[in-house]
Amino acid sequence: MRTILKTLAFSVFVVFTMINCNNDDSGHKIDASEGYLNLPPLDPTLVAGGQMVFRYETFGDETFWTDVLKMNEVVQAAVSPATALSFV
Repeated sequence: MRTILKTLAFSVFVVFTMINCNNDDSGHKIDASEGYLNLPPLDPTLVAGGQMVFRYETFGDETFWTDVLKMNEVVQAAVSPATALSFV
């Protein structure tokens, strides 16, 4: 009997939660020119700096990749120079 009451109470809770749930963001309407996230324009200097960090910064992992995993040897054995240069 207790299990039935718990199940019924949980079911009622779920139904009321779903009825009262809305995704309208408190009535705020997004303007087409506003964009989805309404972010400020990006600073080109910061973007260029971020690209440099993303492309060239190793954060000290080069010893892990070369000394521990020996990825440089794997790449040399498995990837031809032409294939490696095709990604540049």
